[in-house]
Amino acid sequence: MRRVYRFAGLCGLLMFTQVAVGDSLESVRADREAMQAASQQAEARCYDQFAVHACLSEVLSQRRAQNHVFKKRELALHDRERQERSREQIQRLEDKARAAATSAPRPNPDAAPVKSPSRPTSPQAVPRAVPPQRTKQAISAEQAAENRAAFEEKQRAAAEHRANVARRVQDKKNPVTPLPVKP
Repeated sequence: MRRVYRFAGLCGLLMFTQVAVGDSLESVRADREAMQAASQQAEARCYDQFAVHACLSEVLSQRRAQNHVFKKRELALHDRERQERSREQIQRLEDKARAAATSAPRPNPDAAPVKSPSRPTSPQAVPRAVPPQRTKQAISAEQAAENRAAFEEKQRAAAEHRANVARRVQDKKNPVTPLPVKP
């Protein structure tokens, strides 16, 4: 019998998942607070029963299901608000474009046509700012020779260091005698 009531309660909650026209975030919050109060009362009743943990887990599962329903309602409300804001923004842009078109000066038919810069429609079509190109500074022959000599010196020092490290590793590779095995 208890399962039937729980099923009926969940079905009733699922009916509210569809966002009503008059639904608002405040009503969702109020419903959630009412559900929290009812849940706390149900928890208090659980402590009067013999199987406290079973009752508490059932109340918790119902609370989770109801919170899921409220979350769905909130998400639907947020989506609707977002769509309304985007519609309003599109409307403002269209009004602004119409106002600009009506207030634009009429072109003189005798004058040469002047192309107005067109606005790209996609973000990929927006030209990016080109960084100024760096000019290579001319390096004198003397500077090039010094650079080459410094590079060769670094390479020679690195090879010498590698040889020293290899020699030290070889010196450390003394045959280690294993520990004696117990008979």
